[in-house]
Amino acid sequence: MTPSQLTPPRPATLKKYGLTEETWYILGDLQEWRCPICERPFSAELRPVTDHEHVKNYKKLSAEKKAQHVRGLTCNYCNLRRLPKGSKNLSPVEIAYNIYQYLLEYSMRSEETDDN
Repeated sequence: MTPSQLTPPRPATLKKYGLTEETWYILGDLQEWRCPICERPFSAELRPVTDHEHVKNYKKLSAEKKAQHVRGLTCNYCNLRRLPKGSKNLSPVEIAYNIYQYLLEYSMRSEETDDN
């Protein structure tokens, strides 16, 4: 299946994120029609979902402002399970960095153990 054969979300869903069909296709093209997290190519079975920043009063924003908070297209699994949502104290970027640091430190300890 080629990217042009992927159908965009319904008009109501596009409106929810302040997108048009054209901007949806642009997002997909920029990402080479792959999930930027797991790198799997989108297909009829692995449909892209719109990932956006969760901001206060999002529903009340204009379409233009909503579109500014769209981060890209991901697969549903990565959107729901791999991307941090943030918290009151930490942004999603800070949480992702902490996860990276945590795994890196474990990997370094693990390599030291393997060398002995």
